[in-house]
Amino acid sequence: MRASARWRTAPVEMNCLASMLRSGRYLTIYTADAAKLDELPLPAPREIAYFYAQIASIQYDLTRLATEPVSEGSAGSRTERIRRVLTELNDALYLGDDILRELRQLLSPKHQKSLTRA
Repeated sequence: MRASARWRTAPVEMNCLASMLRSGRYLTIYTADAAKLDELPLPAPREIAYFYAQIASIQYDLTRLATEPVSEGSAGSRTERIRRVLTELNDALYLGDDILRELRQLLSPKHQKSLTRA
């Protein structure tokens, strides 16, 4: 199941994601552990760095969309920009799921279920 379908059916998880994006907690966690990325097998470090760069870009785009004035004439272009940001978000979530699947393989079977999005 693609990330977009999962997220439409999981409003609680979307609320957690929105809260995380607003707070910037995701970046604190990433920067605290960024030096350890080279301990992971390739291509996981590159994918993780790209994932966080995508999330930071999405956060910037959402902030810009939220603060810009809305005029009647720009409604169509604004809607299109919102769709592009949502597509980027879905792509980032899909990548995040791929990364989690790769990282779970590094854990013992006992601990594999403990690695989640939450």
